[in-house]
Amino acid sequence: MKQIITALTLILLSSAAWAEEFIIKDIRVEGLQRISAGTVFNYLPVKIGDELTENDVRGIIRSLFKSKYFNDVQVERDEGVLVITVSERPAISSIEFIGNKDLDSDELLKSLRQIGFA
Repeated sequence: MKQIITALTLILLSSAAWAEEFIIKDIRVEGLQRISAGTVFNYLPVKIGDELTENDVRGIIRSLFKSKYFNDVQVERDEGVLVITVSERPAISSIEFIGNKDLDSDELLKSLRQIGFA
């Protein structure tokens, strides 16, 4: 529910910021860690050479949120460059140990945190 509210807020805010249309000269994606830029480009409803409108901005945000790869999507303009800043969702949302009898589960979780796997 929080993500839906965030998406709607971003769509409304982005609409207010895009009073003027422009031709996309380049597209830059920032914030990627695991997902490839090519994957993002496949979800975009626009391409270089298109005229970007308010509806396109809403479409970009909707499309990237629908991919379920991102927690946050921001769309900005830098001269003729469309800048898309994303925050990826975690690849692992929870860890559950089943059938573990030999080792203490809390100690396993502690060890995983120590190596950055939390």
